[in-house]
Formats: sequence, C-alpha cells, structure tokens
Amino acid sequence: MPRLFFPVIAVMLLWLDVSMAAGLSGKVMDEGEPLPMAEVLLIDADSNVLLGSLFSDADGKFYFSVAGGRYHLNAAREGYADGWMRDIEVGKADVVQDIELLPEAFAESEETSTDTDGCD
Repeated sequence: MPRLFFPVIAVMLLWLDVSMAAGLSGKVMDEGEPLPMAEVLLIDADSNVLLGSLFSDADGKFYFSVAGGRYHLNAAREGYADGWMRDIEVGKADVVQDIELLPEAFAESEETSTDTDGCD
C-alpha cells in the first residue's frame, strides 16, 4: 500500500496544478487580417513584471497558459504602432483577447527613398 501512495499523490498534485491554469489566447490582426510574427508580451498587471513573450503564428494566433489574475498584453511588429490590452481578468476559464495593430503613420519601408524633397 505505501508504494501506491506516492504515485497517487503525484497524480493528484499534477491534476491540481493543471486545473488551476487557464489559457490567455487570441489573434494579432491588421484591419481584421491575421498578422504573423508580431511579438506578444504577457505582463502581470499588479507588479508590471514581464511573464513571457512569444511571436504570433502564421495565422496571427498566440497562446499563454496562466494562473488566475490580471494581465496586460502588448503586441508589436515593425511598421506598426504597439497594441495594448490592459487589465484582462483571467479566472478558471480560458480568455480570448484579440489585438488590432495599426500601421504607423510615417513608417518607412525598404522601398522608401532617402531623398527629402521627393524629386528625382
């Protein structure tokens, strides 16, 4: 009986740890279209500590496994203004939060000339 006790306790602790986690997911988008390779930061809203970062996939999707609490999300990609979603409350259920990025007003592209007067 004692040999069985440890594995049962270990399985119960793993189940408890998994059951306390929720998912914080969503999509990074530009005018409703998926935006791949945007960096998404997960920040604890109470302490402002960075908890994790990742890049959105080819479909603009991201996913963090989190404990219950309040979080901020920041999404960034070159050529776009940063997008923020603040004070996201996560409980026991998964939360889906999409982030819309807007192009920067004067973002330079690789094709932009260095001429300042616009003349050829």
